[in-house]
Amino acid sequence: MENTTKAKDNASLVFETLKSDILQLNIKPGALITEQEVCKEFGVSRTPVRTAFQRLSDCGLLEIVPYKGARAALIDLSIVQQSIFMRSAIEEKVLKCYIDLYDEFSLCDVNSNLSKQKILLERNDFTSAQFYEIDSELHKIWFDRLGYTYLWNLIQNLDVHYTRFKILDLVDDASHFIEIVAEHKALVEAIENHNKEAAAAVIQKHLEGGVRRLQKEIGTKFASYFTEAMNE
Repeated sequence: MENTTKAKDNASLVFETLKSDILQLNIKPGALITEQEVCKEFGVSRTPVRTAFQRLSDCGLLEIVPYKGARAALIDLSIVQQSIFMRSAIEEKVLKCYIDLYDEFSLCDVNSNLSKQKILLERNDFTSAQFYEIDSELHKIWFDRLGYTYLWNLIQNLDVHYTRFKILDLVDDASHFIEIVAEHKALVEAIENHNKEAAAAVIQKHLEGGVRRLQKEIGTKFASYFTEAMNE
């Protein structure tokens, strides 16, 4: 029983670590990952590594390559576009409901988040992962306020391709951070003014921003990361 529990713990450790590395692009899309390398890195046997590989494959982050190991799945642009469509539709509706319930406590939450973003931009040592986490925290505020935390978590778990696409957007050019923060400020201003139409327009622009900023690089600089060219 003890060995079985240890194997499960090891598999979970390998799974969570590799999942984070793939999502944060520490492991690039298409990069080969061998069982032998992972076993050596974590000091574990092949059994928990294979279990972790299968779990990563099940959630779309890893492709098993017979006789070679596995490779980080390429980013599927069709799924990215569908994720943006889904997020836009859901988040517009959530924001409109949030504006109806908006109060001073919510104001404290959103302004605190914007302050964190400002602090990050004033530093030179922050990571894309840190910014992405604070970005996500802002969006989570309106879901939580409506009691839609389950829906938010569901979206996050389904967005493995879109998450990596967003991280790539942040990694590509530091100026992207400035544009994203400006959109956040415009969104919060629309919320404060109880302007549902403005909020809907900003969230649409915001969620599609990565596509706009990376459109040229997708077919050139980052072509090897994707399954196909971006649809026009």
